[in-house]
Amino acid sequence: MWPETDRLAAVSLTWRDAPTAVRAAVAQELGDEVWAGAVAQGATGLLEVHTCARSLWVVAGEPAAWVGALVQAHVTRRAGVAPTLRVGRDAARFALAVAVGLDSFVQGEADVGRQMTRAFEASRKRGRLDGTLNLLERGVARLLAQAHRSGWVRPNRGVGQLAVSWLAAQGADPSRPVGVVGTGAIGQRVVASLARAGWAPPVRYNRTPREGVAGLDAIGAHEALVVCTAGRSAWLDADARWVVDLGTPAQVRSNRGGAIAGLETLLAGDALGLPSRTVADANAAVERETDALGDKLRAAHRRRALAEARELRDRFLNDALQEELATALEGLDSEQRRRVVRAASAAIRRYNHQLVAWLREGREVL
Repeated sequence: MWPETDRLAAVSLTWRDAPTAVRAAVAQELGDEVWAGAVAQGATGLLEVHTCARSLWVVAGEPAAWVGALVQAHVTRRAGVAPTLRVGRDAARFALAVAVGLDSFVQGEADVGRQMTRAFEASRKRGRLDGTLNLLERGVARLLAQAHRSGWVRPNRGVGQLAVSWLAAQGADPSRPVGVVGTGAIGQRVVASLARAGWAPPVRYNRTPREGVAGLDAIGAHEALVVCTAGRSAWLDADARWVVDLGTPAQVRSNRGGAIAGLETLLAGDALGLPSRTVADANAAVERETDALGDKLRAAHRRRALAEARELRDRFLNDALQEELATALEGLDSEQRRRVVRAASAAIRRYNHQLVAWLREGREVL
């Protein structure tokens, strides 16, 4: 059962919500000033996951809806597009589903799980992981292990691999260098997928040329070309037998040489990457892990409440009891005063013990 007091919120901006250029504007860590402002409003932990298809911020704190809305507002100001805000169980379930590739272009991709694992480590180094996010991290690790064992996560499966597979299906020659336009995250995935498939090293192009990467004005004729840029509109007139356009929005205006395949073409017939039965099994596992995380958060919430109750009791006994009894103690000698104070202290401790036992039974904290 999920705690009645939510401590978790998730803010997400994906390929469904905004093009790559917009997502790129927010795909960087929140600065110290923004984080300090969130902490002042109740945030206690922050996880940031930035991939080629999404940015995800998981924030812990109370109230979760408020601290999540603060992050949402910050992203909206920078992106000009309102990201999706989820709170409580919905936030936890979404984060777990993302980790095992169920919210990816290609379901079951392995990259996103590795990226989330690295994101936890980065947050830990910055001192932004709290107890709530530590519990989420363990849940992600358990779910990823189960996903790899059960086959929901498939190594080397992603948009880059689909692009290479499509070119191979068209009859492209693996010994002829493919032109890869763009050196960002998606471009890097395409280069890696070509290498894994044993293709010749590609010719790389980018807006800013450097060693091993030619400028955009050097793009020439290729048998196959993969475009991975993020311009606001189509800009490239290609000259290739086959062009794969991974841009969002589309980056290729025309292809003098032949066919153009966009993301829709690559994903067509892929059944979102996983068979329906596998998706159902994976979703069921995500639900179980979400419920398990809820139970752990409830237990942690009770432990915090119990510790706070004990602290309040001790502070009252040490600092306030005699002041509260001052009127009743007037006129008593020192021994009588000690006896009254001891009796009152004992009564308060017995009451506190009964209250703690009542809470420990699992009753919802006040």
